[in-house]
Amino acid sequence: MPGRKRKITHFRDLSNEENSELTKHHEEKEEPKEKPTKIINPWEDIYDPLTGELIVFDGRKPVYYCKRCSVFYQEESYQFILSQNEGCCVVCRQKVIIPYDNFEKIPVIQMNPDLVTLDDLPAYVGRVIKFRGMVQKILKSRRGDYALMFEDKPWVEGFKLVIFYNLINNTNTGLSQSFLDSLDKKTITVKGLLQNHEIFRYEILVFNRNMILSIE
Repeated sequence: MPGRKRKITHFRDLSNEENSELTKHHEEKEEPKEKPTKIINPWEDIYDPLTGELIVFDGRKPVYYCKRCSVFYQEESYQFILSQNEGCCVVCRQKVIIPYDNFEKIPVIQMNPDLVTLDDLPAYVGRVIKFRGMVQKILKSRRGDYALMFEDKPWVEGFKLVIFYNLINNTNTGLSQSFLDSLDKKTITVKGLLQNHEIFRYEILVFNRNMILSIE
């Protein structure tokens, strides 16, 4: 992180010796402090708005935050946002997410997404939402993507939960094929990114089993 520019201070009617001492004192005060080697979490529990997982500030894994709304993200969520939401925050929809590396306490927003209905969808595109509904049927694409349909309609027409093929049977996501198949005709509450795809229309995207909050 670049250091701060030193201020230029002018002294009037001082002897050379006094001026030298004052300038030396001024420079010592302006020396940048050494950056800590470990981040100490100055807040009580902060959770990722997508996965709901506790964010750990121990310096071992990257942490990101939105400069506008101060929501924090883990690396996994940040990479998902880059690939699926053009790098825009899922809370304020602004493209101002940066690494948290200034080690300073800042105001934090704890995000609890709204539970939305089908009528609400247009207002929440590009944001994280919660939705509760019955899985009417499960569709699979040729490449292996899953669509858990909340409406008994074709893939391109109905509202759905979509899981991309590269996330299925991945030990890091917990989204096994058998687990997804078991959700047929179940009522689930899911938290994820709402998109309005130009072809496939409204869909919720998830990348972790933790984002399926309840199953009935």
